[in-house]
Amino acid sequence: MNKLLALLTGLALAACAAGPPAPLGPQPTDPVGMRLSAPELQNMVVGSTGTGTRTGTMSMWSMYVSPDGRLFGKSATLRDTGTWRITPDGQLCMQWQVDFDAQPTCVTAYRMGNAIQLATSDARAVLTFLPGNKL
Repeated sequence: MNKLLALLTGLALAACAAGPPAPLGPQPTDPVGMRLSAPELQNMVVGSTGTGTRTGTMSMWSMYVSPDGRLFGKSATLRDTGTWRITPDGQLCMQWQVDFDAQPTCVTAYRMGNAIQLATSDARAVLTFLPGNKL
């Protein structure tokens, strides 16, 4: 029994000495599905709450796209607000007060079955939108 305890203690100490896990590395950036037009994007997201994951962290998050141009978002560690607009070429442009360093960010939207992939040049989010404010 003492040998088993010593072995388990040694393994636990080795695991602690290993330090934090390695970074996730490059994230998937290839678009999936058909690109949405501005009217399709408008119909699918405005007045709806999207919930899903971000590729960089795989963390769950939700955002409500209010018809009046405001955004409301939440994750396990952040609550945020901002504004949105849809460009004629079908990009969803957002400016959060905190997220994305409070800088304007435009994403291209692709249909993924019942979900929508929101894509920038270096990150992806896959959200399923349901009507109404679900936050």
